[in-house]
Amino acid sequence: ATEKKEEGKRIHASNATVSELDVLARHHFSSKLQRMSCVVRDVTNRRAFAVAKGSPEAIGNLLAQKPNGYDASAKTLAK
Repeated sequence: ATEKKEEGKRIHASNATVSELDVLARHHFSSKLQRMSCVVRDVTNRRAFAVAKGSPEAIGNLLAQKPNGYDASAKTLAK
């Protein structure tokens, strides 16, 4: 089990406010993949989510469809 941390900021996911998460799986950062990810579950409604962070290029390659302006925003943030 993941140790409880001090309460942080609530997040909004799929039109629901999430205040407490259980971490089900944690995939640590891989320099080869240029990303890390977690599978989490909302304690209140038991919905599971996959969350990831990494380089814009690595994450962009995983998206079925990039949001409008994704590449331009990534380029601006990289400066």
